[in-house]
Amino acid sequence: MKLEFLRNSLLIIFVITALTIAGCNSVPEGTIFSAYSGTEALRISFMKNAPPDTVYAGTTFPVGIMLENAGATAVNGILVVSAPEFPETKMLPEKRSWSFSIPGKADSRTFIGGKNFTIFQLKAPDELGLNELNVNIAATACYKYQTKATTSFCVDTSIYDQSRKACSFRERTTFSSQGAPIAVREVEAVKLFQSTNEAKISFKIKVENVGDGVVVSDKHWDLLCSNSKVVGDPYAYFGRAYVSAELGGKRLSCGSRNYVDLSQKKQDVISCETEPMPVNDQAYISPLVIYVNYGYVQFVNKEVVLKKLPGSEEG
Repeated sequence: MKLEFLRNSLLIIFVITALTIAGCNSVPEGTIFSAYSGTEALRISFMKNAPPDTVYAGTTFPVGIMLENAGATAVNGILVVSAPEFPETKMLPEKRSWSFSIPGKADSRTFIGGKNFTIFQLKAPDELGLNELNVNIAATACYKYQTKATTSFCVDTSIYDQSRKACSFRERTTFSSQGAPIAVREVEAVKLFQSTNEAKISFKIKVENVGDGVVVSDKHWDLLCSNSKVVGDPYAYFGRAYVSAELGGKRLSCGSRNYVDLSQKKQDVISCETEPMPVNDQAYISPLVIYVNYGYVQFVNKEVVLKKLPGSEEG
């Protein structure tokens, strides 16, 4: 079926590309702590010799997964282990998924958040058909996450530029990172005069997938890690990251299409605007807060060699 085909296709794509999560980076001396920095949330890696490089037919072997939260906030999700190229491989025990919760940098007040690990026991098939066979062991992590970008913005609805104001209207603001795999990169602001008495401020927000995972809707974040089903075309749920914004605590209108589409490209933009405001020569500074809500899926894999037991008859 369509969802199962999509799930298997994504697993195979990531097996081929062999994506791995970057390791820990050293922190320069004197660096100021900021939980909302960096371009990662979850880091996934296999434990040493788990799985081993070589596995013999009919034997059980461990698959150990280490998870580390390098993001700003806690990660709550599901981890699934599979052998997508060799479905005959049996899992022992039958449970092949693990629900996890790992605190983020904001929770631990450290440059790296929490860590956790789990070990699955897999069983190689008794019959290989060949003396030797290469197979990939894959781990897939699915979780729901939020990016939060904050800046100070000069609210200025005046028609004429004046040199003596509390602040200056800024048409373009750039961001670096927010401690998440989806980042707000840039905001462009423009005044939209509705009349001589009223004006809106429109914000064009650029969002980018800076991680190495796949974006899914936050409402169906576990699609690739469970047997959950969706109504309608499942492709419509991939790549959507929902955006909301506030200026001075007042919610902006982001239109009926309140999401960016990151399914086919790394970046997308969305426009949000204020309610009409009085035209006023008095400028003031107000916090602009942007939220991006999404599901995120990451993959890691390792190729192992399955061999017949020494002394077994040739097939």
